[in-house]
Amino acid sequence: MHKAGMSMNFPRDVLFGPDLFQGFQLQHLFFTQEISHITTLLQESVRNSQTRKLLRLTAECLRLELGVPLTIGHTPYEPFEAYVTPCWYKTVWKFGAEHPLAIHEDYPDVQLLRAGDQFLMQAFVTGGFRGQELCWLNTMRMALKAISLADIVTADGRAITQQAYLLKHSNGLRDVFDWPRAPPGAWDDDFALLWRQALKKCFISPFGVQHSRVLLPQRRLRRWTECSVLNNWNWFFAEEERRIYCFCKYMKRWNIYVHDNRGKYCLSAFSADNLPLAANQLVTLAHRGTQRVPECPRYWSQCQPDQDPNSYNPMEESTPCIQAFFDGLLQSPRILLDKCILPSDGGEVLAQAIASGTAAAVSDGSFDDTRQAGSSAFIIAPSKDKGVEL
Repeated sequence: MHKAGMSMNFPRDVLFGPDLFQGFQLQHLFFTQEISHITTLLQESVRNSQTRKLLRLTAECLRLELGVPLTIGHTPYEPFEAYVTPCWYKTVWKFGAEHPLAIHEDYPDVQLLRAGDQFLMQAFVTGGFRGQELCWLNTMRMALKAISLADIVTADGRAITQQAYLLKHSNGLRDVFDWPRAPPGAWDDDFALLWRQALKKCFISPFGVQHSRVLLPQRRLRRWTECSVLNNWNWFFAEEERRIYCFCKYMKRWNIYVHDNRGKYCLSAFSADNLPLAANQLVTLAHRGTQRVPECPRYWSQCQPDQDPNSYNPMEESTPCIQAFFDGLLQSPRILLDKCILPSDGGEVLAQAIASGTAAAVSDGSFDDTRQAGSSAFIIAPSKDKGVEL
C-alpha cells in the first residue's frame, strides 16, 4: 500500500470495489484464495490423482468428525465449526456458507438407522450446547464411535444403554469406519457429568429416578431402516435356550453366555461357529461385574424404504422378450421414451438382418410401413471414408 502511494487505512470498500463504481478493483487475498480452493476441488475431484485422494480423505474424515450430513452451501457453518479440526476443507465449507453457492459432492455422508432417529451432534446443538462444551461432547461421541441416537439406545429403542450412559462403548454399528484413537484411561468426572447432562437434557425423560435412562416419548425409536444393522449387531438373545450369543471379532466366533438362577448371564467355556436360528432377538447387555443382564430384547423389524422411481434402471434387468424390455423402458423416468410400436412380424426381419450382417441402417423410430422409408437414420459403415449405400 505504501509503495503504491496509498495509506494503509484506505477504506476497504473503495480498495476492493470494482472500477464500475470508481473502486481500485484489487482482489481480496482471502477471497482469491478460496476461489482457488474451489477450483482445485472441482478440477481434482474428476481426476485420478494423489491430490484427489487427499481431498477425499479430508472430506470423509471431516464428515465423520462433524457427525451430521454436510453439503457445502447448505449446512450452516455456525455453531458446528467449534468442534471441527481446522483444515483446508473447513475453509471451503466456511466460504460456501458465507456466499450464495452450493457444492454437491459424491462423498458418502453419515446416515440414520431407524425411524425417528436423529444425529447426536444436531440434538446437542438444538439443546443449547456451544463452544467448548460442544467440543467435549463431540470428543466423547467419537470415543464411543456413535453418530446417531440408534447407536446408544437399547434394541427396543426406548432407553439409553448402560454402557453408553457410562461412556464405555456404543452398539458397535459404526465400527466399520476408521475412527481416531480414543483418549487413554478413564474419563474425568467433569466429562462424564457433562455427557449425562447432555443426554438428560436432549433425550431422557425427566420423570424418573436419578439415573433413569428411559427416553422421552417423542425421542423413542421405531423400526430399523438400514438392513445392514442385522449383520453388524453383536449381541443376540435365544429366549428358548436362555442364552446370549456375543460375537468375538478377534476369534470370529460367538461366545455363549448362560443363564443363572439370579436372572443374570455368565460367560461359559463354550462358543459357536455360527449363530443358531433360535437366537433371533437383538439385545444389549448391562454389566454387573463379570455378569451380564439383558436390556430389552426385541425381534428384528425393518421399515421398507420408499423406492425412488428415478433409481430404477431397466437396462440392468434381464427380460424374456423385446416387448417386455420396451415396456420397462416406458415405465422408467430415466429413459426419454414416450411411445414404442414393434413391427408386425415382431422384429424377425430386423433380427435376421442383424444376425446375417446385412443390416445397414438404424432408424430413429419414424419408419413408415406404407412408404417403406424413415425420416431419419444413421448408416452402419466400416469406416468414416467408406460408407454403405441404402
